[in-house]
Amino acid sequence: MIDENFIQQRILKLVADSGESERSFSSKMGRSHSYLGNITSGRALPSMTDFLEICRLLNVAPKDFFDEENQQPTYRESLFEDLMHLSSKDVVLIKSIMERLRRQ
Repeated sequence: MIDENFIQQRILKLVADSGESERSFSSKMGRSHSYLGNITSGRALPSMTDFLEICRLLNVAPKDFFDEENQQPTYRESLFEDLMHLSSKDVVLIKSIMERLRRQ
């Protein structure tokens, strides 16, 4: 079940995965340095506008943000984009590598 804690923890994880600090990410959003810290500590939730901005800056589709099984949503969009530019032969090769990794 998705709740406030999920949203806070997901933002915390995705920002950490991006390599940015909460402080610098807040700045990137044009917010005070403590803005994101207030969200990830449970003192606040982002507005819908801020949530969409967080997703945009993290390159995560909102639907992927809420996909609990997708542990790496920041890469999904870029992987799909990269696959679009590969030859059919290369896509098949990538698919076989992914299948092999999944079996391990």
